[in-house]
Amino acid sequence: MGGIEPTRVDEALLDRLELGANTRLFFKRVYAGGLDKYARRLRALGFAGGERGLDAGCGGGQWSFALAGMCREVWGIDVSLERVDACTRIAEGMHKTNVHFVHGGLERLPFGRATFDRVLCYSVLNLVHYENAIEELARVTRPGGLVYINANGIGRYVHDIVHRRNPAPDFDPRRYSLLTLWNTLSGRRSGLSPRAGGVVAFRGRIGRLLADAGFAVMASGPEGTLLGGGEPFLAGSYAGLPSAFDVLARRES
Repeated sequence: MGGIEPTRVDEALLDRLELGANTRLFFKRVYAGGLDKYARRLRALGFAGGERGLDAGCGGGQWSFALAGMCREVWGIDVSLERVDACTRIAEGMHKTNVHFVHGGLERLPFGRATFDRVLCYSVLNLVHYENAIEELARVTRPGGLVYINANGIGRYVHDIVHRRNPAPDFDPRRYSLLTLWNTLSGRRSGLSPRAGGVVAFRGRIGRLLADAGFAVMASGPEGTLLGGGEPFLAGSYAGLPSAFDVLARRES
């Protein structure tokens, strides 16, 4: 186990990080109010007591640090070197020695087979070729290990087109969402990024891909609704369209 779960990241530490405008705003948002809400979600999903945890697409590292209080060792990986460096500095500032951050993509994880027994992938699959990413998550998860996936349906992007949520000088959520809808309709599955847009995820398809990869889906539903996992962070639907959703699965073989 990683000891006492951290509850808060010092805002002064965040202010010292060298970050782009959108990334800085993102870090401020995810760490506002502390880490307890992430820890509550993971405990409800059965993640406490793990040996090795993986935060696949760690972003700001908030889930990594919450998981570090529940597992002996945690690894966070992200395609953004800027965010990996920032998470490493936060870990040093918090004196967390059991959480490590590496640079890399989800479609080709730099870990051996059956390395982790707790794996989470929060709001990242939309930015990758998620069929390949799920195969990689299956490869690195031990039999009996848990995987928690959060992804965004079409309602999330329609909402951001209408409301232009969380804009920044270097990021336009409306443009990104329009590109995402275009990528999904056109079937373009390469070069996905905040600049090039993502792809819409579909809960039924994610469930089928997990089953094909050797997982048993334990629960799925709108974001934050699984197994009493605390308060939702994102809307589960918008204008009658599915938005953010969660899937919990166990590796069977």
